[in-house]
Amino acid sequence: MKIKNPHQILVGNKYKITEPCYDDYIEGLKPETYVVEVISKKRFGFILKDIENDFTFERTFQHLINCKIEEYEN
Repeated sequence: MKIKNPHQILVGNKYKITEPCYDDYIEGLKPETYVVEVISKKRFGFILKDIENDFTFERTFQHLINCKIEEYEN
């Protein structure tokens, strides 16, 4: 199921997030895709754990608005 608003993301759930590629120099860059588990909700975003590469990072609601977000099924 596709998520249209990052405020619909739930802590503890898993999502596939595809970030847009801002390729100003036409280098052939491709969008980044992560499979993440939402660790916690912060004031301006979320703490996410990349399941495949085992690292944790933060994304703001503003950043996530431009991403393609889908619920992830194992």
